[in-house]
Amino acid sequence: MAGAGRLAGAGVVVSAGILTGSGTAAAAGASTAAPATAVAAGAQAPSAPAPAGVVEPDGALFTTAGAYPSLPALNAPVVGWASAPGQGAWEVASDGGIFPRSAPYLGSLGNVRLNRPIVGMAPTPTGRGYWLVASDGGIFDFGDAGFFGSTGNVRLNQPIVGMAPTPTGRGYWLVASDGGIFDFGDASFFGSTGSVRLSQPIVGMTPSPTGRGYWLVASDGGVFDFGDAPFLGSLAGRASAPAVSVSAATGGYRVALADGAIWQFTPGSAGALADRLPVPSTYAAGAVQKAAAAKAVAIALSQVGKPYAVGAAGPGAFDCSGLTSYAYGNAGVALPRTTAQQLAVLPKVPLAAAQPGDLLFFYPDISHVGIYLGGGLMVDSPHVGAAVRVEQFSWFGPVMGVGRPG
Repeated sequence: MAGAGRLAGAGVVVSAGILTGSGTAAAAGASTAAPATAVAAGAQAPSAPAPAGVVEPDGALFTTAGAYPSLPALNAPVVGWASAPGQGAWEVASDGGIFPRSAPYLGSLGNVRLNRPIVGMAPTPTGRGYWLVASDGGIFDFGDAGFFGSTGNVRLNQPIVGMAPTPTGRGYWLVASDGGIFDFGDASFFGSTGSVRLSQPIVGMTPSPTGRGYWLVASDGGVFDFGDAPFLGSLAGRASAPAVSVSAATGGYRVALADGAIWQFTPGSAGALADRLPVPSTYAAGAVQKAAAAKAVAIALSQVGKPYAVGAAGPGAFDCSGLTSYAYGNAGVALPRTTAQQLAVLPKVPLAAAQPGDLLFFYPDISHVGIYLGGGLMVDSPHVGAAVRVEQFSWFGPVMGVGRPG
């Protein structure tokens, strides 16, 4: 099903995950398209703007309300955060683990086997609940967060990258990397970029204060407006680092960049640097690499279902290294053609430090490779008779090496 569109209706279907505790997963919808661009981590539209910020894979969090240090001994990288209204923040890892930062713990998926990795989270307006969203649009709700539907059983053109609740908390939108929008509960569809050829993937969204519109933001800082959300400018072509989120602000919106720069857009202004978070240069230097990795992951996931063929490098069929070279090549990073060549030239990282987009290599002769997604999952083209798919990388035995393109 096209990432292009609008999911309507309340058909219930089992989604991406298996839940324990207070979470629930399931449901469906229907899809269409229109024009569009960005949103903040844990987007919502409160009367007082929520903090903007940047979270790192090791859990270090830098926000306009304060900073938090990295987290020890993570099982999976941190992929998102949400402001807890009036009480700190939460962070979420790709395996669904939740890490409260001066906020109440309401449940997690850390011990649940997921079909797809978690890619983000959003808080309820009360701050007494939150939703987690997986890359297939599976939704998991905790606390006073309600379940209103998901795309967990829908074939998407591109993976889901984020979500935003309506101001009432009785609905939410999901956004795909191509800008496809899916609405549930009291969320309305106002348009998307699902049918538009984007130069960079969408990385987030946020609703207008009324909930009758929303903004999308792309990794290059381009902003797309729909409904009553006005276009007030963007950072396309002038961003100092990849954009990571967009959030509503008094009179307009803010775009957060990976280097900690927070730009604010208001009527009559083409954008002004409103804040600079103390993101260390060691983190900021990796922002371009992470943006390329995110794009490569999105491209690889969009190939799921295409057949394996020996020596094939797309676009109709792939072998394992053909998929990795195709995904990264289209993300602007050239890779050698074979698995052994790829491992030989790439910077190596420990498996414990693997991030989404890293390449995992298997077997003593380095004859297989997949793209790590987080949460114990990878996307790969495994063997003759199979197709590109997402699977547990542990099925292939010991990881012989981890390479980081870009």
